[in-house]
Amino acid sequence: MILGQPRHAPINTFPTWKYVMVLSIIFIGVLLALPNMYGEDFAVQISNKNGEPVSQELLDSIAKKVSDADVTVKSTELERGRGLIRLTSQEDQDLAKTAAYQFLNNHSDKNVSDDIVIAANLAPATPSWLANMGLRPMKLGLDLRGGVHFLLEVDLDDLFRREFEGLTSTIKTTLYEEDIHYQGVSNANTDSVVATFENVELQESAFAKLNPLLPEYEITEREVDGAHQLIFKMTEQKTREIRDIAVKKNITTLSNRINEIGVAEPLIQRSGSNRIIVQLPGIQDTAIARSIIGDTRTLEFRMVNEKVSLSQAMSGRVPYDSELIQESDGTSVLVYKDVLLDGEHVTGAKSDRDERGLPQISIRLDGTGGSIMANETGSRIGQRMAIILTEVSPIFKKDESGDFVKNDRGELIKVDEKIKKEAVSVATIQSTLSSSFRITGTFTPEYTSNLVLILKSGSLKAPIYIIEDSTVGPSLGQENIEKGTFSIFIGFILVLAFMLLRYRMFGLFANIALVCNLILIVGMMSMIGAVLTLPGMAGIVLTVGMAVDANVLIFERIREELKAGSAPAQAIHKGYDAALSTIADANVTTAIAALILFAVGTGPIKGFAITLLFGILTSMFTAIVGSRAMVNATYGGKAVKKIAI
Repeated sequence: MILGQPRHAPINTFPTWKYVMVLSIIFIGVLLALPNMYGEDFAVQISNKNGEPVSQELLDSIAKKVSDADVTVKSTELERGRGLIRLTSQEDQDLAKTAAYQFLNNHSDKNVSDDIVIAANLAPATPSWLANMGLRPMKLGLDLRGGVHFLLEVDLDDLFRREFEGLTSTIKTTLYEEDIHYQGVSNANTDSVVATFENVELQESAFAKLNPLLPEYEITEREVDGAHQLIFKMTEQKTREIRDIAVKKNITTLSNRINEIGVAEPLIQRSGSNRIIVQLPGIQDTAIARSIIGDTRTLEFRMVNEKVSLSQAMSGRVPYDSELIQESDGTSVLVYKDVLLDGEHVTGAKSDRDERGLPQISIRLDGTGGSIMANETGSRIGQRMAIILTEVSPIFKKDESGDFVKNDRGELIKVDEKIKKEAVSVATIQSTLSSSFRITGTFTPEYTSNLVLILKSGSLKAPIYIIEDSTVGPSLGQENIEKGTFSIFIGFILVLAFMLLRYRMFGLFANIALVCNLILIVGMMSMIGAVLTLPGMAGIVLTVGMAVDANVLIFERIREELKAGSAPAQAIHKGYDAALSTIADANVTTAIAALILFAVGTGPIKGFAITLLFGILTSMFTAIVGSRAMVNATYGGKAVKKIAI
């Protein structure tokens, strides 16, 4: 043996870089979690519904008006073009909102008062030095923060009605061009179109021409009272595709509209085949939210039919491919039913004035919309084009007392609908239009601002209506936070006490790792912007138990090795290595279950799943790597005869 060489090579030691890695991860976790310590301020938000930035001068003027109303203003700030006035209480928030409205109502420039939106909100009270680093607190769900909840239903009846109107027009145009005489083409009910012919020869000729043109429709032949008919019915795939596109497009449009009222973390998700859930945490002003979300108008670009005189159409002789629609000033215009372009291709709009000082709207389209517009208008220079807004108001069944009647599934029963169409602009095409163009009309500046909001947010693919709304007050949300935090605190203290009493020094290591685990969960959720809900807090409680379970497995294995006669250093080494596979198996199976919950669940279930997933990742790190680093730093490379476990 060489003098000075130890009898055994040192075990239970980490290289320096591993200690640095563990400390760095913990430090980053603390930094990410730190913004959650500062809570939120009651605030009044000032934004421009046209998307234009709010001026510092306007913000200062409103803040002064608020101060003059004996309301304490903590601070004011401009961020992303929106003004924010921070206050000390909800009572001050209500007073400040009233004062802000009074200021706008008395403002000399009516364009300012019409364009500005005042909304009550909750703003993170994160210090500037953390905010400048891009760090933000966790987002809180509706059950913790308070806010408003809407359940919306997409009106698929109107959507399919419009699809069949287009189909009817296509059939008539094709038969006319092919010189195939027909007795009538009508939308017999909500799910089919019927074309009637005098004889079987015409019926077969029509089938031969239309069948290749309409692959997404099932065409069947039948004879009724000597009349030969073709029945056009959508395939199941086409029906499902139209429904899915409508719901997805409406979700996108609602997201754009909600941005106009300045909600920081809205939840917008599909529920079932044709319903949408909208949750707006932190919003107490439901009137503004309801007016924007509940706007059911859809947008279409159509050509004006100038082949038929307006007087002839108004006398009742309206061509089958056209319809009469009123303009905003009350006059009528005859437009084709065929739609050149709908509102889903509009990506932006801004109101300004032309060289004569008259209101005009600058419109931007996406790439697809620009190509369609260029193709359609290139050959129609000199003709007129109309922008049509359609509003569908459903009429629901009521009982004798005037209350709405619901079916077995809890849905409102629609008995009829009121359809209102308006031509908001009728303008002559001066040149080929592309992805950017301007429209003018005989509308007022106020009307222009309102139209810009609808154009900017995008039109709905299908009308929607609110079938349920509720408000969760901030006091109830605060109560949920306090109860949830208390449950985590009690569970945490009990676990810490148990581990310390049972495993002594090693229990202390496990407790430090457990605290780090909780910090890392909060830090990770803050970093990715995850939403914490009440079930999510339950997931954190479960994670605390799972993190301790890993340490219990390791410590009990170390005890077994000590009882079997292993030296303390060997017992520690074998305990960590032997328990690793068991811990990994248990966490992997739990992670699979959490992934399935996240994939198929909605709302609260997703909140539970995401905290559970993060908890599994952080607990694996803290229980195996973190606690091992503390054990190695204390006992590693030393001739230890006894350990406190």
